[in-house]
Amino acid sequence: MAKYSIGGGDCTCSGIKVGSRGFREYMLERVGPRRTDAEGIKMVEKVLDGLDLSKFESPALGHLRSPVRMPDDSWRVGEALAECYQEDYEDAWFPHPRLRYERNPYAVSAGPDLVGYAVHGGDVMFLFGEVKTTGSAIRPPGAVRSLRVQLESLLGGQGPVHLIQNLLKMAAAGADEQEAARSDKALRSYAERRWKVAGVLISDQEPDRADLEAAFAALEKAAVSGGKVLRLVALYVPVPADSLGRPAGKEGAE
Repeated sequence: MAKYSIGGGDCTCSGIKVGSRGFREYMLERVGPRRTDAEGIKMVEKVLDGLDLSKFESPALGHLRSPVRMPDDSWRVGEALAECYQEDYEDAWFPHPRLRYERNPYAVSAGPDLVGYAVHGGDVMFLFGEVKTTGSAIRPPGAVRSLRVQLESLLGGQGPVHLIQNLLKMAAAGADEQEAARSDKALRSYAERRWKVAGVLISDQEPDRADLEAAFAALEKAAVSGGKVLRLVALYVPVPADSLGRPAGKEGAE
């Protein structure tokens, strides 16, 4: 349920209070599998099932069928939640969850948390975003300052060129016609220096427009001057931020 909205057109900001009803199911059934890349594991299983491995009894092959066991850091779960939310409610699409291209999935990753595509006003464009998860009662929370700095970087210059190149490589190498079509349209938008920048704040506090209002005002100026699309959203979740992993399927959760 939206509690506040700021801006309009290409630059918008919203605060959304997430109700407790259905939240656990969403985290368990939608966010949990995204966090462990369950879909990717099925792809690996399909490859292994298609090979004649009857002569091999190595236990290593069994390990390839197992999801990567990620630490239950709240920020990791928050990134998975933000990605799912963007796909389900913000008309975004992430064909390659970042877990698949991280060199070390257990390390703190450099670069944007969200890398994919977005539909805006009928146009398809590249989407890059950052996610911050906080339990701070300070308004605005300190995490918003670093969020603003990171988003300013994504709004400026030529954009994250290496990430755009990676998306183009993946689209060219894959057999998914839908991804190839979206990549082509996003490239056309990029040629016009347009892409979307998204910032997601996940907080366990009550909604307060002071969380994002000042940051949005500053970022809106940068986005408008550069012709970019900006979307900030705060998701106010019904569980403590430091236990966000529990409803996403953390072992031992009740």
